Amino acid sequence: MTNWQRWKGIQKCYPFEEKRLATWESPYLVNIKYDGDRCVDEPLYNGEHLLLSSEENPFLLLPHINKALKDLNYGQKLDGELYNHQLFLDGGHELVHGVASRSVNIHPRYKELEFHIFDIQRKDLPQSDRLKMLNDLKPYIKYPLVIVPYWICNTLDDIKRVYDSVIEQKYEGIVVKNLFAPYEINKRSRWQMKFKPKQQDKYKIVGWKEEVSMDGVPKKRIGSIIFSSQSGDEFAVSAGLDDDDREKYWNIRDQLYGKYGIVHYQHLTNKKIPKGTFDMEVIENEQDS
Repeated sequence: MTNWQRWKGIQKCYPFEEKRLATWESPYLVNIKYDGDRCVDEPLYNGEHLLLSSEENPFLLLPHINKALKDLNYGQKLDGELYNHQLFLDGGHELVHGVASRSVNIHPRYKELEFHIFDIQRKDLPQSDRLKMLNDLKPYIKYPLVIVPYWICNTLDDIKRVYDSVIEQKYEGIVVKNLFAPYEINKRSRWQMKFKPKQQDKYKIVGWKEEVSMDGVPKKRIGSIIFSSQSGDEFAVSAGLDDDDREKYWNIRDQLYGKYGIVHYQHLTNKKIPKGTFDMEVIENEQDS
């Protein structure tokens, strides 16, 4: 059975692992990782441009970016992120997404949003050739289009120095890329890794959701566990639950209320809700916490 994935039309990353990096040939390409909205520029035959999200939903109210892409008249699918660092510092990803995703009334700060381009969707070319294409394109790029800054690193220590600098500037993290790899669309590529801070906290369990199949059929297993943040906002976490966990917790689902769990995440939203959760475990015995 094929695993369903929400995102499509893009290439995604694996989390950073030193052992994976050790199998690559150096040098390595390193980009800033933004906490924005992933976006692909789809050039149309009439000269217009369609901006698509990672779920292939259109961004409708960003006329300044559409105009800049039309004026650029490049003709290739550009892969990047809708982002502005000041917007992010002012309101986190919620503000960036709020500006980008408007579909009825244009956001008053829409002109601040930029399209940060980090790749070209050419499956026939290695990353090094695609990087050269971006460098050749750079003299023609005008605001609000931005070519994402990059570093060429030869060692793990080089990568960590770039990471420290990027985190100090309050960006989300970095992406490490293999210079010899193709663009693998609709795939989580083993040739790209994201390197982001990791945190963990304890949260109270206030509920659960049953897992359902792609056809909406209940599977009599835990799909996700619902936690309460320190401010009382609820959030669901499914990451870290394997098949055994889902069956085990389903059998004791009514006993989960009031217990605590450790949630592993990348950072907190403005509402202090974990974002980028990648693991969790239920504390069976409070003495273990």
